[in-house]
Amino acid sequence: MRIRRIIAKGVLFALTLTLIPVSANSAQKITPGSTCKVLNQKIAYSNRSYTCIKSGKKLVWNKGAATPIPTASATPTPTASATPTPTPVKQVFYKAPDSVAISTINDIEGCAVGFDSNGTQVTTPILQALVNKVWLDVKTVEIGWKKTCNRLDLPMNSYLAYAKARLESNLTLRWKFIGPVNILGRDAQGNGVGAPFEFSNAQILQAHPVTGDYGITWSNITSRIKDISAAAWTDAQNTLARNQSIPDVYKGFASYLSPGALSTDPLIGKAAVLIKRTMALYANVVRAKNVYFVATTIEEQVATLAKIEKSYPDALLALTRSLNSIYGIDVGDGVVAGSVFIQTRCDRSDFERNAFSQPTNSSPSITTSVITVSVCPLNADDERVAVHIAAHEYVHTIQVAFHPGGNIHNTQPCWMTEGEPEWSQAVVADDFNTYLLLQHFRPYTIGQGGLNPTDSNQLIWTRQEIETYLKDSADVSTCQKRDNWAYSYSLGAATVEALVALGGSESVFALDERLSAGQSINEAFSDVYGITWDAAVPILSEVVAEKITKSFSSQALTYQTKP
Repeated sequence: MRIRRIIAKGVLFALTLTLIPVSANSAQKITPGSTCKVLNQKIAYSNRSYTCIKSGKKLVWNKGAATPIPTASATPTPTASATPTPTPVKQVFYKAPDSVAISTINDIEGCAVGFDSNGTQVTTPILQALVNKVWLDVKTVEIGWKKTCNRLDLPMNSYLAYAKARLESNLTLRWKFIGPVNILGRDAQGNGVGAPFEFSNAQILQAHPVTGDYGITWSNITSRIKDISAAAWTDAQNTLARNQSIPDVYKGFASYLSPGALSTDPLIGKAAVLIKRTMALYANVVRAKNVYFVATTIEEQVATLAKIEKSYPDALLALTRSLNSIYGIDVGDGVVAGSVFIQTRCDRSDFERNAFSQPTNSSPSITTSVITVSVCPLNADDERVAVHIAAHEYVHTIQVAFHPGGNIHNTQPCWMTEGEPEWSQAVVADDFNTYLLLQHFRPYTIGQGGLNPTDSNQLIWTRQEIETYLKDSADVSTCQKRDNWAYSYSLGAATVEALVALGGSESVFALDERLSAGQSINEAFSDVYGITWDAAVPILSEVVAEKITKSFSSQALTYQTKP
């Protein structure tokens, strides 16, 4: 059946073809009305088309119709179609919830020009966060450059980047730079990239309120100057007692006393006791995981390094730097030959240093700190001072630990830099009288690099002079370059003592941490003390002026209230 149907269709198709009218061009003259042979046949002749039609019983040509003369048309030129504009890819940023606190991240690697002579930014810093294995630019609140890169090998590159942003804990971050920057890391496009680091959004310290019922306030402190030392001492002792119950308060602490150090000064071990007291006093403040105290002599340097390498290898590099600095072998850290901080022989004093592991942007910024004492034969008064200076040096390592990148000078006013350690080393004394003896309220100046130490012979200090100093020392961009930066040991320590009497032993570090986190000094001061720095300066200046002036009087150790 299928075959027969196919054949039938083929026949029908052939028949149909024979019935289709045929069109042709004729060379024979066609006359309308003349006979034609095939009905509906069409002939083109002389630009007319004629059709064979039936007229009665005849087939004749009709009158014809004009045939349009075809004209050559130009081949149309294809018009160039516009290249479709690609839809821009929307950049994805890392952005933490608004409830997350703002943190400040300071770069410690990429030293750059920052700006040209016209103030135009030369290099663009970008903070990035690693999210699902992809580096995303962080949505920052503020980002830019600070003139804080003081590397002598890069004299034309004085800026380090900083950023303020809301950052969640346990983020991996890195810096990226578009433009000239002194950094080894590079991405595929040739942009500078820093080493990735872990960020931990540590809780900002909430200082314990002052204890002791002295009732010193901002409104009455200028009339209660004789009570300030007792109030500060009492709060510190209460804080020590309170923090003893904190688990693992001394975890990570170890000490090594060389045979020569012990024979030269049998009491040098007291320094380790005072460091531990300071650890308890500031148990709620961020510190290095491991803390080492090393006492040695100049003759035992090599043997001591070998001992530490074997027993505490993570302390070796920091100890080496400390001993080299003390003995003037490879000083660095801004100390120059001839500095008061260099000891080439024993001369009535021990010499101390603090050093630490390479700082990072994590919290704490260091994992290891080392306090080193080079011991010399001393009299009783000098021995007392020497063992307490170890506590002073330990406090410096705390300052470094909660500053991202370890550079405290980015945010810390100069009055705090030595004021915090000086007050701390005194207040961990065995008794109140020793505390007063250890307070060093005699101002002096030291030039850059530790040169030209000069005691002040000024016996009377005015509020205006102290106010000028406090304002100048709060300018972190310039205060370290002034010779009176060393006023921090005296004027700064007296300022710290007054603040402890007002806000408690932890309050100054609560202030320090907020400054490190990027708060302005007025904002941070108000957060901790309920008053702005600008409003507090005149009050503190009056207090400090009287304290310093009294330190030169015959009543220097007797005018104070006893706790």
